[in-house]
Amino acid sequence: YRHVALLTLLPIEQAMGVEDTALTPEQYTEQREKFTHLYQAIARLPAMQREVLRLRYRNGLRFHDIASLLEKPEASVRKLCVRALRQLREIYDQIEGGSTDE
Repeated sequence: YRHVALLTLLPIEQAMGVEDTALTPEQYTEQREKFTHLYQAIARLPAMQREVLRLRYRNGLRFHDIASLLEKPEASVRKLCVRALRQLREIYDQIEGGSTDE
């Protein structure tokens, strides 16, 4: 929990709109493509996993707050988030063409 204060997280929508002047046009295009692939991967997750990730990373809620909202035990919400992130990585890698079998 200590490192959270050091990070400034932006929702993907805001990050896509922020233009980094240090990027070359090719790097900017590649970054936009990666954001698009991320959106596609998120869309392929089951609804509950998308919801947990949205509440956690977009809304910045803690696990116990998410558990209260969803009326689930906190441990279940934590496990759901871990599984969602793992599945998101797998889907994203497939979309990127770098399918990995772990």
